[in-house]
Amino acid sequence: MKKRLHLLAICFFLMVFAIPSLQAKAAVKPTLNVSKKTITGVGKSYKLKAAAPSNSKITWKSSNTSVASVSKAGVVTAKKRGTVTISCTVKSGSTTKKLTCKITVKVPAKSITFTNAVIDQQYNAHVLTVGTNYDFNAKKISSSSKSSSTDVIRYYIEDTSKATVHKTKGIVTPLSTGITKLIVCAGATEKKAMAATNTVKQEILLYITKPDVSVKNCSLNHGKELAVEFSEAMAASTLLDSNNYLLDSISIRANSNASALGTLKGSLSSDQKTLYISNTNEFKGSYGISLDSTIKSASGYALTAFSKDLTLLDNVRPTYLNCTTDDTGLVVSLNFSEPIDITNLEATSPKKINGSSVTNAALFTTKSNYKLSEDKKSIVLDLSSLYTTDQNTTIEVTFYGITDYADNTTNPYPLIVQLYTNTTPSAQASCQTIYRNGNSLIALFDKSIKTPGYALISGNYISGKVNESNKKQVIYNLMNTNLVNLKGNAEVILSGYSSYNANTPSTNITRYVNFSSAVQLPSVTATTFTTVKDNNASQNVLTLTYSTDITLLTTKGYMNVISSIDGIVSASTPYAFTATASGKQVKLVFTDSFQELGTYTFTLPASFIVDYYNNYSTETTVTAVKTAGDSTPLPGPSNVQIGGTNNEYIYFTFQNMLDTTTAQDKANYSISGLTISSVSLIANNYNAPAIVRLTIASNSITSGVPYQISVSGIKGYKGSFTTMQNYKEMIVLTNNKTLEVKSISGNTAKKQIVITFSTSISTSSKVNFTFTCNNKTLSISNTTISGNTITFTYTDTLSANSVILLNPCIDNYIVDVNNQKLLNTALSVVLGA
Repeated sequence: MKKRLHLLAICFFLMVFAIPSLQAKAAVKPTLNVSKKTITGVGKSYKLKAAAPSNSKITWKSSNTSVASVSKAGVVTAKKRGTVTISCTVKSGSTTKKLTCKITVKVPAKSITFTNAVIDQQYNAHVLTVGTNYDFNAKKISSSSKSSSTDVIRYYIEDTSKATVHKTKGIVTPLSTGITKLIVCAGATEKKAMAATNTVKQEILLYITKPDVSVKNCSLNHGKELAVEFSEAMAASTLLDSNNYLLDSISIRANSNASALGTLKGSLSSDQKTLYISNTNEFKGSYGISLDSTIKSASGYALTAFSKDLTLLDNVRPTYLNCTTDDTGLVVSLNFSEPIDITNLEATSPKKINGSSVTNAALFTTKSNYKLSEDKKSIVLDLSSLYTTDQNTTIEVTFYGITDYADNTTNPYPLIVQLYTNTTPSAQASCQTIYRNGNSLIALFDKSIKTPGYALISGNYISGKVNESNKKQVIYNLMNTNLVNLKGNAEVILSGYSSYNANTPSTNITRYVNFSSAVQLPSVTATTFTTVKDNNASQNVLTLTYSTDITLLTTKGYMNVISSIDGIVSASTPYAFTATASGKQVKLVFTDSFQELGTYTFTLPASFIVDYYNNYSTETTVTAVKTAGDSTPLPGPSNVQIGGTNNEYIYFTFQNMLDTTTAQDKANYSISGLTISSVSLIANNYNAPAIVRLTIASNSITSGVPYQISVSGIKGYKGSFTTMQNYKEMIVLTNNKTLEVKSISGNTAKKQIVITFSTSISTSSKVNFTFTCNNKTLSISNTTISGNTITFTYTDTLSANSVILLNPCIDNYIVDVNNQKLLNTALSVVLGA
């Protein structure tokens, strides 16, 4: 009995410990050891492990066996790049569980190479030019023939001062000349690709050169416009000054058979590769055109000097392009390929294309109804008074007398044009924005406005008016003091407006407008100051161009002016003026005399003008360089003299500054029987004579024999004068020797400057110099001629070693007792103690 009880106790004990073990086995849930895994390299494998209850049936499946396969044991083998889902199905008893793992197959590259690099054998490098860029491409070589690589490609430059590169696109932009390396690399990530230890890369040398900056073509656009095409984008500041006049770096010379040049101005195309040179006269004949190496590209490289004689003749007939209408549908523009002249326009035979006549033929045949657009490329005809029965039909008109600047008639001639109007109803205008500008509220619409309507602001109704220069604007003048002083945001309601031909009435527009916004006062955008002739009398005319249409409030009075001539600045001086205005331009005429080619600063008084928005101008200053006028030819030389130890120099004195290029062109000078070896412009300053020195063979001038001297083709400095008329004179050169300065000295104790000559000075001389020290004008109290000296006494206190510049004035005339004249060149002296 005891044995039986003992056995039962042992069994019970074993059962107690066995039951938890069975419960644990039954509690196992199916799982995978990973839910996602990356395998790198084709043929590489990874074993997935599934935890499942015993006696479970496990099956494996790949969603795309071409990317990765899976064995019965869960071994996943990479086949090619891509992503695949491996499914594991666990069936235990009546329970089925599906597990998944996302497998990503990556394929590394074993090498990489440039596909479009062009290696120049001379430099063993790919050659690039500053100012361009190049899009490099590269190809990865996969580590497996069965799959392309998944590695990323990156580019980098060894020396980033020479060039930059887009790291993913491979676009290289050269910055400066020299040599550097471009490297392309591949790796699983950007960091790994660009690691120093990475061997999957290729490098090439880049040889970066300066651009070939040259003139590609030079030809007429039309009779008054020359187009100069460059190989590179150009720096405008090396071609044109602030008023768009040509700089001295550009020279255009009318040869003997050519029409005289007018005023030349320029503009640069939007891509900066074409310079358009406009001429107030017509280009017709042979012209010498030169552009020097001071002209720079936008990237700072010098132009290859260009010089060529071109025959410019516009024989291309203007072509009619099309007919367009404005928003009203009744203002017609006839558009042409180039600027045209309608001085002799004749319009005839208006008729509808169905053959019937128009009601008011005079509207089409009256010459004064036709206006030229601002660019003169369109003829504008306002047909607002056209009978409704003639609207929205095509009307045919025959035109005669339309020509371009070179008198070429239209192609074809006569010109038969089919013009049309369009008043078909269209959608009502939409308000784009409402804003305050000083004393006005402005509403901007997407169409031209016919009826301006009203604005309601803080209980005040304000009638609008359409801006005639921009009919999409309606202006509401804030005349009420409370509205003028209004600040912050305020509600604005617009009503009663309408665009042309609107098919629906307007609806009220409510906007909140910031009344604290800054005022945009009318500003001067361009100035010219020149001499013009009116009834043979010269007048100085300052032309101001404003940013908007204006009304002149001050038609005459005095204006304070400061001059700057050769670095010497004057005190503010009042000058009398009369003024007129039209559109955006104001012309002020001064009767007082001004020095040519000075720089002048004018003080425009407050409330000088008011703009269309009822905003008054404030006191402001404008600066302009004085020029001699559009059609004034350069006066010829005032004096011809011989000089030099062996009579090898001939000096021409002009009373105005000269264009450097034409003044030093040997082809512009001729002296019968003498050979000119060189030409130099030795003096060319503001408010002083200009002097040209010709060098000829020593002792080649025969005493007492007259020589015919011819000078032509010279222009004024910076367009101040057009090309001079041909100058011819018979002169005995040996009678015109120059007076030489022997010495010049200065003494601070005596406050004197003494010029000593080789011969005695005639008392009939007129001595007139401007004395400056450190850009300050000195005061001269006394000038004395005694024997062969001229002594000047000054009142300023100066220290020893100060440098004094003596600049001869236009009327300076110093001769000796033998009637030999001093050349009017600048002199300088260092003061002694």
